[in-house]
Amino acid sequence: MNDLEDVIMVAPDGSSYEADDSERPDRLASISRYVEQLSPSLRRVSLEIHDHPELRYKETHAHEVLTRFMTLPAGWAVTRSAYGVETAFVAVFDSGRKGPVVSFNAEYGRTTSLMVCYVKI
Repeated sequence: MNDLEDVIMVAPDGSSYEADDSERPDRLASISRYVEQLSPSLRRVSLEIHDHPELRYKETHAHEVLTRFMTLPAGWAVTRSAYGVETAFVAVFDSGRKGPVVSFNAEYGRTTSLMVCYVKI
């Protein structure tokens, strides 16, 4: 059994393919190219947050930088100050297709705010 049997890749143009087709492009290479395209923007976000250190639920600058970044691509709905936490946020992208939902959960730091991203592929 292929470990990627149920994986569906969705390209930035909205096209998709299932993981068990031997003629599909290499998934890791596709993901790597996509992340590489985002690299300059992600680097700017990273440096902006690094240059303005904040601690313990006071990450207001980081919250602004990240939520602004997440609202730039079309299709993302961002909820700022989610779950009653000033610096938490949720970003949701819904492709409009039936299918699985991918969730990415992270924290700014050890005892700090939560960010959650959901992508319906």
